[in-house]
Amino acid sequence: MKIDTNKIIKRWTPKALKLLGNKGKLFSLSVEAINKISDKDGLETLGHDGILAIHLVMDWARGRYKGVKKGNLLKIVVAILYLLSPLDIIPDFILGIGYLDDIAVFMSILKRVHTELEAYEKWREMK
Repeated sequence: MKIDTNKIIKRWTPKALKLLGNKGKLFSLSVEAINKISDKDGLETLGHDGILAIHLVMDWARGRYKGVKKGNLLKIVVAILYLLSPLDIIPDFILGIGYLDDIAVFMSILKRVHTELEAYEKWREMK
């Protein structure tokens, strides 16, 4: 089964745009994402870039990091929304494989914003 990431981004963009307008909700969503992946040993699954992306959103929502391009921020928020959504291609309650599509979509989107994540990481190292 091939996952069409472009369709997912298009579908979730309106909700992501609303969240960009409410930094409090966006920060809470990021905390929820960290908690979800912590509960499922997802820290290892998502790897360094996955955690970095969530922290980028958290720092942006707090007003600490302003160097992110809006389009890239939007993609990262879409990835987080998809990761947290129980309504996706493979339902999360299917043990063993329920989170595979979440991880695949999340990582696919992160590949598109890799340069943004590198810039954010440099910023974090300098502060």
